[in-house]
This record gives sequence, structure tokens and C-alpha cells, in this order.
Amino acid sequence: MRKRISIKFLFLFVLCSALFLNILGCASTPIKASIAKHVSPDRVFGTIQTVTSRPANVTIVCDKGMGGPAYLLRVNGKDIAKIHSGEKIDFKIDPGSHIFAVKMWEGTHVEVETVLKENERAFYRITIPGYGIAIQKSAEIGE
Repeated sequence: MRKRISIKFLFLFVLCSALFLNILGCASTPIKASIAKHVSPDRVFGTIQTVTSRPANVTIVCDKGMGGPAYLLRVNGKDIAKIHSGEKIDFKIDPGSHIFAVKMWEGTHVEVETVLKENERAFYRITIPGYGIAIQKSAEIGE
């Protein structure tokens, strides 16, 4: 009887601990672009060159609650910036198909393809949706 109670207790303890750590470690909250801080200039690696007179305007915001070091943001294979939780970066880019990528400190790398139109205003979130990391278009964080 005593063994049975100890095994049940151990199982519940492990289950609750795992759930708590999952919630703690994987929670991120969207932040409006209008209140996010700009990425520090020393973590911006250059600009994106545009050739069109009507480029798309992109804002990428890193959710709050995504602790740890900065995430590396890449556009079309080029390093753009290291972005921390609660920060944003704004840039103009030619219309067309582009690959936005985010790399975490331990090497996790995710990409999303996006097609932007002339003069389009687009917002993207770097988020933790419960598994790893993601970058996705968002209507929720727009101004």
C-alpha cells in the first residue's frame, strides 16, 4: 500500500513539475508594435536595399516573455539584427517573395516565406507557440 501511494505521488509531482516548466518556459505574449522598443543600433547589421519606388513596410516584433539571449533575424539569407524580447525592427523591402528566418541561441532555425505587395504594411511576430519558435504574419500587433 505504501509503495502505491509513493508511486502515485511521484507521478503527480513529475506531471505537475513538467506542466509548470512547460508553461514557464514556453510562454510568450504578443506586444503591440507601437509600444515595443527599437532594436539597439549596435545589434543591427545593415540595411535592406530597395530598388522600387513603392516598397513594402515591414515591422517584426519579438513577443514579451521570450527570455534568454537575442534571436538572430535573417531576411533572404542575410543577417539583419539580433532582437530581444519586447523589441521591434522596421524596414522597407521590395515587393515580392521573401524568406524571413529566426535562429535561436542553441541553433533552432525556422523560416517563413512571405509575399509582399507594393506599399503593403505588414507586421510579423517572433513567438513561442508552445513548441520551439516561430515567425508569423500578425494582424494582432499592428498599430
